[in-house]
Amino acid sequence: MDDSSDNTLDEENWTRVGSYQDLRSAQDHALVVLAMGLPCWIEVFADRPDHDLLVNPESSERVLMELREYDAEMQEQLARPVMELGSFAHSPGWGAYFLWLLVLIMAHRLQIQHPILVELGASSSLELIEGNQWWRPFTALFFHADVEHLLGNLLSGLFFTTLVASSLGAWRGWLLILTCGTLGNATTCILVYPAAYQSIGASTAVFAALGILSGVGVAWMLRFRTQIPWLRVIAPILGGIIVLGMTGSGAPDGNTDIMGHVFGFVFGVITGALAGSLSETISCKANCGTSKAESDALT
Repeated sequence: MDDSSDNTLDEENWTRVGSYQDLRSAQDHALVVLAMGLPCWIEVFADRPDHDLLVNPESSERVLMELREYDAEMQEQLARPVMELGSFAHSPGWGAYFLWLLVLIMAHRLQIQHPILVELGASSSLELIEGNQWWRPFTALFFHADVEHLLGNLLSGLFFTTLVASSLGAWRGWLLILTCGTLGNATTCILVYPAAYQSIGASTAVFAALGILSGVGVAWMLRFRTQIPWLRVIAPILGGIIVLGMTGSGAPDGNTDIMGHVFGFVFGVITGALAGSLSETISCKANCGTSKAESDALT
């Protein structure tokens, strides 16, 4: 494929199969010809803005058919609704986050004054299954081993929980975060039993938020067939690995604590996918029309 404004073409060797108003469109159509394994030429004129696409006469009919199919396919794609994910259709839910922050700080102060609260509220495999103390996987989310443990979860949760709130709404998002965190703790207890296991900390809920973000992204991509970069979908997973490395584990058995994080994330992915598939926070650009840039690309 060549561009030329000076060369004179031999009409017997080249046949015009298309004329385009901009070079990019001409090049896009020329790529279709090259993909067929055929030579082509883009003729550029000095006195007018058109760009002609030329091919060998013997292959012109084949090329015209292929170009018509290409144009029809592009028109069909542009005719589809251009869906815009409502990732930020809601507010970040700062009120809900600061309420969570205050509750965690108050719980930490109370546990320092009354250490028995941790004994009564920590997630415990033996107490959950043998003692039927069902509240423990939930209350364990509000206690922390020390100030560093608390601050680590508050800071990591600041980013991920507000993104969940922006995607699904503050109260629905937080309900899912706490539910998945509780399920992550409970599942770990059940799998570890009959071994003794105890854990505290909001990190399971933070990983649940990461999972919810991934689940919502996958659900929207599959449901609305939007062009979401895969990096956007796997970003929460990468973030989870980073947070895991930063926060470490608060329990003596590091592997057991990692199990809680993993199960919190898994339940988050499941519930996030369900919430994303049912979410109506989707807007359509310009009544599902095409943008000017997209229209110009086919001119």
